[in-house]
Amino acid sequence: MQTVVIFPTGANGFVLDLAPGQGTRRPPGPGEPPRPPPAPPAPMVVDLPAHTRVRMVAALNPAEYVITAPPPLLLDWSFQFWNEPKPHGRVSIAR
Repeated sequence: MQTVVIFPTGANGFVLDLAPGQGTRRPPGPGEPPRPPPAPPAPMVVDLPAHTRVRMVAALNPAEYVITAPPPLLLDWSFQFWNEPKPHGRVSIAR
Protein backbone atom coordinates (compact mmCIF):
# COMPACT_ATOMS: atom_id res chain seq x y z
CA MET A 1 0.00 0.00 0.00
CA GLN A 2 1.30 3.47 -0.90
CA THR A 3 -0.08 6.62 0.71
CA VAL A 4 -0.01 9.69 -1.51
CA VAL A 5 -0.80 13.26 -0.37
CA ILE A 6 -2.11 15.43 -3.23
CA PHE A 7 -2.68 19.18 -3.43
CA PRO A 8 -5.76 19.28 -5.68
CA THR A 9 -5.11 22.70 -7.23
CA GLY A 10 -6.35 21.64 -10.65
CA ALA A 11 -8.44 18.67 -11.67
CA ASN A 12 -7.59 16.34 -8.76
CA GLY A 13 -4.09 17.75 -8.41
CA PHE A 14 -3.24 17.50 -12.12
CA VAL A 15 -2.50 21.03 -13.39
CA LEU A 16 -2.42 22.08 -17.05
CA ASP A 17 -1.51 25.58 -18.27
CA LEU A 18 0.07 27.40 -21.22
CA ALA A 19 3.86 27.18 -21.28
CA PRO A 20 5.64 30.52 -20.76
CA GLY A 21 5.65 32.67 -23.90
CA GLN A 22 2.63 30.94 -25.48
CA GLY A 23 0.02 33.58 -24.63
CA THR A 24 -1.88 35.29 -21.85
CA ARG A 25 -5.19 34.81 -20.13
CA ARG A 26 -7.95 36.78 -21.87
CA PRO A 27 -9.28 39.64 -19.71
CA PRO A 28 -12.99 39.63 -18.81
CA GLY A 29 -15.28 41.07 -21.46
CA PRO A 30 -17.29 44.30 -21.07
CA GLY A 31 -19.68 43.99 -18.15
CA GLU A 32 -18.09 40.76 -16.90
CA PRO A 33 -16.85 40.76 -13.32
CA PRO A 34 -13.11 40.13 -12.78
CA ARG A 35 -12.23 36.44 -12.59
CA PRO A 36 -11.26 35.46 -9.06
CA PRO A 37 -8.07 33.47 -8.58
CA PRO A 38 -8.70 29.75 -8.10
CA ALA A 39 -9.13 28.68 -4.49
CA PRO A 40 -7.70 25.20 -4.01
CA PRO A 41 -9.43 22.73 -1.71
CA ALA A 42 -7.63 21.13 1.21
CA PRO A 43 -4.97 18.46 0.47
CA MET A 44 -6.22 14.89 -0.06
CA VAL A 45 -4.70 11.68 1.23
CA VAL A 46 -5.17 8.65 -1.01
CA ASP A 47 -4.16 5.05 -0.30
CA LEU A 48 -3.29 3.19 -3.51
CA PRO A 49 -2.90 -0.60 -3.58
CA ALA A 50 0.24 -1.95 -5.24
CA HIS A 51 0.26 -1.85 -9.08
CA THR A 52 -2.66 0.60 -9.18
CA ARG A 53 -3.05 2.70 -12.31
CA VAL A 54 -4.71 6.11 -12.04
CA ARG A 55 -5.73 8.18 -15.08
CA MET A 56 -5.46 11.93 -14.48
CA VAL A 57 -7.46 14.23 -16.76
CA ALA A 58 -7.30 18.02 -17.12
CA ALA A 59 -8.68 20.46 -19.68
CA LEU A 60 -7.72 23.91 -20.87
CA ASN A 61 -10.17 26.09 -22.81
CA PRO A 62 -8.18 27.97 -25.50
CA ALA A 63 -11.02 30.53 -25.77
CA GLU A 64 -9.93 31.84 -22.35
CA TYR A 65 -6.48 32.77 -23.69
CA VAL A 66 -4.92 35.08 -26.27
CA ILE A 67 -2.45 32.75 -28.02
CA THR A 68 0.58 34.69 -29.28
CA ALA A 69 3.07 31.93 -30.15
CA PRO A 70 3.23 30.18 -33.53
CA PRO A 71 2.11 26.52 -33.74
CA PRO A 72 2.44 24.12 -32.09
CA LEU A 73 0.86 25.23 -28.81
CA LEU A 74 2.95 24.20 -25.79
CA LEU A 75 1.25 23.22 -22.54
CA ASP A 76 2.96 22.56 -19.22
CA TRP A 77 1.53 19.93 -16.89
CA SER A 78 2.35 19.05 -13.30
CA PHE A 79 1.07 16.70 -10.65
CA GLN A 80 0.92 18.35 -7.24
CA PHE A 81 2.45 15.83 -4.83
CA TRP A 82 3.35 16.87 -1.30
CA ASN A 83 7.02 15.95 -1.73
CA GLU A 84 9.52 17.25 -4.27
CA PRO A 85 10.28 16.68 -7.02
CA LYS A 86 6.80 17.14 -8.44
CA PRO A 87 6.28 15.24 -11.71
CA HIS A 88 5.97 17.71 -14.58
CA GLY A 89 6.38 17.94 -18.33
CA ARG A 90 5.42 19.66 -21.55
CA VAL A 91 2.99 18.64 -24.30
CA SER A 92 2.80 20.14 -27.79
CA ILE A 93 -0.58 20.46 -29.51
CA ALA A 94 -0.89 20.95 -33.28
CA ARG A 95 -3.31 23.73 -34.20
